[in-house]
Amino acid sequence: MKLTRRQKDFLNKFLSLYRETGEPLHYTTVARRMRLGNVTAYEMLRLLESKGLVKSEYRHAKTSSPGRSTVFFRPAGREVNSVPSPRGEDEWKEATSHILRTLVEGGERSHRRVLEYLIERLPFHTNPDLTVVETIIALLLNLQQLTEEKRRGVVEELRKVGFPSEAGLQVLVGVVVGLVGAGLLDKEYTARLLLHLSGCRDALATLSPEKQVQVSAFVQEVLNILKW
Repeated sequence: MKLTRRQKDFLNKFLSLYRETGEPLHYTTVARRMRLGNVTAYEMLRLLESKGLVKSEYRHAKTSSPGRSTVFFRPAGREVNSVPSPRGEDEWKEATSHILRTLVEGGERSHRRVLEYLIERLPFHTNPDLTVVETIIALLLNLQQLTEEKRRGVVEELRKVGFPSEAGLQVLVGVVVGLVGAGLLDKEYTARLLLHLSGCRDALATLSPEKQVQVSAFVQEVLNILKW
């Protein structure tokens, strides 16, 4: 069964939520926990249902009117747990290689495309390493709207605090928020990114020293490609 990367990520996150609650989930609950729009979550669940991976059932919801039922979703069966999805180092290599390859081959024209790709992926991540690195790369790509001089100034400030450490992330966020307030960054993209910062902070706190070095090296690779 062929699923896109986004579908696999969504399905794995849905399975995690189902294992956590032990009962079928309403699509609005899925949307809230994944920080997605209700329509997006519903359409993705229906798509996975059409592929035989998710089943819907009608139940009386606690918030529904008496006698009214609403649709809930659950995994289709035990086989759904074995849906192929890369893990650990394989997932890291696949994701980071894709980002680097797209940025190199696409040049400046690819920056917005990669940014949109990362923003779409962030709600579905279960891998803390990728949560950290993709949030950081997305924030940096969002800064491509600035002049070269302003970008270099931002990087210098980040390096002073050991970016991509937790302190560095806080500085980056503060810079981004300030630039939005000054009307220098796109509000829509920035708002979508800021929704996932708490998850990035939590994931950053779990990284081993070795993984932090790996994240830092990858961020530097991206900065080199962007010519910062």
